[in-house]
Amino acid sequence: MEQEMENLLLVVANPTRRAILEHLAREPHYALQLAKRIGVSQQAIMKHLAVLEAAAIVGSTEVPSQEGPPRRYYALKRRFSIRIDVRPDYFDSRVMVVEHEPGGDETLLNEFWRSRSERDLERRAERLSAILGTIDERLSALEEGYDRLVALKEEVQREIHRIIAELYSDYRHREILYCLVESHATCLDDVSEMLDLRKKAVQELLEGMSAHHRLVDALLTALPLERM
Repeated sequence: MEQEMENLLLVVANPTRRAILEHLAREPHYALQLAKRIGVSQQAIMKHLAVLEAAAIVGSTEVPSQEGPPRRYYALKRRFSIRIDVRPDYFDSRVMVVEHEPGGDETLLNEFWRSRSERDLERRAERLSAILGTIDERLSALEEGYDRLVALKEEVQREIHRIIAELYSDYRHREILYCLVESHATCLDDVSEMLDLRKKAVQELLEGMSAHHRLVDALLTALPLERM
């Protein structure tokens, strides 16, 4: 997952590629269309599209054209979300593959399905626009709730960091505790991989820490970590 995060960040870090994705999220485009809309050369667009295709984010299909030779249209083919939270006492990064079916609110979902039976296209567009507005309001409320929970988590971690710093002067000990508390490691192998330490070294450090402080025993009991 870490490598996937790195790969996706490299792809979407480029502003031209983000502009391409924004346009493709509306409808498929061919390269010349994108070049005109974004304001860069067609050659540059083709290079960016090649990067997006290599990352399996975009796919292409050749479509016959009445104005000349067939055109290659590009469209989005992958659903994912990247989230990075950076705060003084909190950091989290994740890639989420979006596989859920539409839902989240039965009333809105039913209204969406009913709108599809509307024969008047303008009226249908009005109904869909109203649904979008309600969805945006709900998403904003969810984001606010998420931000409040993350803010609370940051406060809790700040206090934990302070306690760990007072109890342990050795950086290696503090690093292991941060890993146990914040990363939810489930076994010694997880801790070893996260800290790039041999499993035996992690085990010896934990044994030494456990002999002097109840905090380590409490963490090992509270977390689903295999006992030594």
